[in-house]
Amino acid sequence: MSPLHASTNPLQHIHQLLTALPLAVKTRVCQECNWSLPTYYRKVKGAGLSNAEKEKIICILFDQLRQTWQCCKHGDNPPQA
Repeated sequence: MSPLHASTNPLQHIHQLLTALPLAVKTRVCQECNWSLPTYYRKVKGAGLSNAEKEKIICILFDQLRQTWQCCKHGDNPPQA
């Protein structure tokens, strides 16, 4: 993907950044919480989360949002998970 400032369609670039966000968050949550993908989806569907898991997930989300915003702001490619 080309940087935003070099793209002929900035909306497409922003769309790609935002559609990559859920996968990046899911990947980081699985890595940092040491969960498998089935465990992730079990937790999404209502299995209990510890307070530590809740805090970790919120930190991951805000960090990924911050990184995505920086990419949009500077016209860079999406952040890695």
